[in-house]
Amino acid sequence: MLGFLDVVALPMPAGDIDKDGVVDVLVTASQAGWRPEDQKRAFPLQLISGSTGRRIWLAEQVPSKEGVTEYPDARLLDIDGDGKLEVLVAYRVQTSQGVKNSRRQQDHVQLRLAAFHTGTGKLKWDTSLSPRMLKNNAPIPVPVQLSLPVVDLNDDAISDIVVTVGSEDENRQPVCEMIVVSGSNGQEIWSHRMSTPFDPLSSQPLPHAAIGDLDADGHYEVVFVDRIPNKPTRRLSVLAGHSGELIGQAQLTVREWSTTTRATLVRTKNGSGQILVPMAPSLVAFEWFNGELVEKSRIPATVQQNYCVDDLNGDGIDEIYSIYKSKVMGRQEGKMLWDPLELPSGVWRIDDEPLQAKTLVLHSLVNNAVVGIDPKRGSFAWRRQGQQSASRTRSYAQTQTTSLPTDLEGAYTTQHHRKAVRFAETVDPRTVEYLPWVPKRSSGVLAIEFATFLPFLNGALMGVMIFVIPGWWVWGGLIRRQWSLRHWLLLPLVVGVALIAIQSFATNADVIRESGGGSPLPMALGFAAMGATTMLFPTQLGFLIILRRYSEASSLLGFSVIAAVIWGVWWVYLASQSLMPGQTFQWDGWYLIWFCGAYVAGFLGLIVMIARWFVRRSLRRFQMGTDLSTVV
Repeated sequence: MLGFLDVVALPMPAGDIDKDGVVDVLVTASQAGWRPEDQKRAFPLQLISGSTGRRIWLAEQVPSKEGVTEYPDARLLDIDGDGKLEVLVAYRVQTSQGVKNSRRQQDHVQLRLAAFHTGTGKLKWDTSLSPRMLKNNAPIPVPVQLSLPVVDLNDDAISDIVVTVGSEDENRQPVCEMIVVSGSNGQEIWSHRMSTPFDPLSSQPLPHAAIGDLDADGHYEVVFVDRIPNKPTRRLSVLAGHSGELIGQAQLTVREWSTTTRATLVRTKNGSGQILVPMAPSLVAFEWFNGELVEKSRIPATVQQNYCVDDLNGDGIDEIYSIYKSKVMGRQEGKMLWDPLELPSGVWRIDDEPLQAKTLVLHSLVNNAVVGIDPKRGSFAWRRQGQQSASRTRSYAQTQTTSLPTDLEGAYTTQHHRKAVRFAETVDPRTVEYLPWVPKRSSGVLAIEFATFLPFLNGALMGVMIFVIPGWWVWGGLIRRQWSLRHWLLLPLVVGVALIAIQSFATNADVIRESGGGSPLPMALGFAAMGATTMLFPTQLGFLIILRRYSEASSLLGFSVIAAVIWGVWWVYLASQSLMPGQTFQWDGWYLIWFCGAYVAGFLGLIVMIARWFVRRSLRRFQMGTDLSTVV
């Protein structure tokens, strides 16, 4: 069995490898463990037909592999300029070497880059990107950042590939290195060691280079942002594309918390380009003038929500698309293309690699929605809900697509699915929600729905343990004055049950804190209190029905139902304000809203019970006073 799966939804029309009209899917996998016999197994990369789910090809074996690690970066590109597509995959090799003057063996790993023919899965070339590193010091993810576009840097009529690699130097210290390899055979053309510190144990982003002709002289330059260790500054560097020679630098003053590692080239009208660097709270444009970098302009933008640079309107000049104050803005040559477009509520992020459909894609980080924006009109082109989109032409929805073949023989494993699996019905092939040929287990829906209600039931149970049981003990002592020995003997049990419930909440403190609840204990106690009231309400209602006090039961139920309906309608109204045009609630979303309304009804019902108790007690005292005055 393989470990983690990653699904790469290929762009259309190039992604239809078998020419059946349906986009096909690349599947890579990380192996859960490595054994010597795994060297004889095929490389864990396969192409799956999008229409039938059958394997089109299984990649050819490469030497002594450990496997593609988690979140592999597989790409579909024409890497040599011959008009045919290839698949690029970064992976790790594991070997054992003897220690000098010792019989002991040490495990080493090496980062490598392999290219496969898209039509057959045959190996085109395989090259090394790093020296052999001790396995204990090696990074767990494959630290390889591919820079686009793939162009001819050294003027040999063959496209070249620029990658940034997290590696080791001669003293086994972690370093970042930029390497250029030939697209025809994978041989290294030149390399440049960066100043950016590299931590193998973290998932920090590697510098992302921009490639373009800055001075319109017919030769490409490579631009990247280098981070200086222990300083709140960045360095913008320009390298000659044919040799890797450093030809220009500029210091960037950036706030300490900023993680700027990206530079983007913006093509201008005169054929040259500007360099765009995200520096909170704006995008800063630099120009290459007489061998120096000169700041040209600043664009207000929320850089954490990403930005996009591309020629989406097809006029030969790049546009800059960014988000600022919950509005999408498009600029070209310093001018606004259209009025800023207001986004629905939520946290949105721009896809930095647009599609061939020339549509600007944004995806929500909160409600899992995807929207497409027409770059010419500045209006919504399409909208989809319940899907995931991501950059680098792939989907991160491992939890939704783990029903793919999970071993190299093509065997299937079935996971839980809420509904029939299918492709997304949009022009964006990256918004893959489900695959149409994966079997669905009938009990999956029930299992998921039970898991949805489980937190509510757990809250009700914890509420009884924290509030109801101790409340009964205090009620019996203070109101009924039952301070007997048996009553005191129950105190350790009552306190123990409450402490167990509180401890149960404390174990989930991190989850509660990450959900935005702040301090976990008050939120947990409030959640338990609502659960307790939900349990008390039907208990009291059933008690009244058993005693045949139907009038009291109907009034209690009536007030609570009215309150629940008002709450539910108000909730639906608030939720509808954030809906995109054409978007609707799913069927399970409706009953979840009404279930929460009923949850609140229990709380309101308890308030009605308490108010009713005080009113009856006041009336009883008033009646007793009236009777006493009458007797006197």
